[in-house]
Amino acid sequence: AQGEVVEAVNFNAPAQVVIAGHAAAVKRGMEAAKSRGAKRAVQLPVSAPFHSSLMAPAALRLSQALEKISINVPSIPVVHNLDAMTCEHPDGIRKALFGQADHPVKWTQCITAMAGAGITHVYECGPGKVLSPLTKRICADLQSLALTDRETINQGLQSEAEKVRTMRGDVAGSASSLVLLPAALRATNSRLAYINRNVRFMGVNGISNAARLRLSLLD
Repeated sequence: AQGEVVEAVNFNAPAQVVIAGHAAAVKRGMEAAKSRGAKRAVQLPVSAPFHSSLMAPAALRLSQALEKISINVPSIPVVHNLDAMTCEHPDGIRKALFGQADHPVKWTQCITAMAGAGITHVYECGPGKVLSPLTKRICADLQSLALTDRETINQGLQSEAEKVRTMRGDVAGSASSLVLLPAALRATNSRLAYINRNVRFMGVNGISNAARLRLSLLD
């Protein structure tokens, strides 16, 4: 890095990693990736080196602000992208929130952990549909759908209704569902509710597509 910072900051999928840091160092990282066989190296238009150690001052200010805020344990399990784990203690939740500012987003690990917890269906809520394809690339067995309009929302509801009918008929055993919450909707997660004991919701905090460079090694 020639005395500058360049770090892996988003582990989006097995063949897609985002790096961030000083602009010149990121450019050298792009060139190095291409020379070593990367299929694509695309610079992303962002305003800061998010999730890198260069964001430490911002993380400190965020931690100070969070100390003044009362945090309740969420009723819906939230998988933090800092460590791909859930937390049931306010102090731990604070650390996960400010820690994500200057630490990598472990998206691949989050999806893997959820699949290991029994999640079978993934619904992406909010603008865009970036996460659903990534989910399939991380775990091919997961069923994923981006809820982007009335048609896809109805499709998701029909899928859930069919699963409930199947479980009531003791045909396929138990199944679980997951709702991914992009950063834009993160503040609403405490208001989500689904009245069915057979369907489980999990959220992901701090999802961010912001970074300097995405390296894609796709076929």
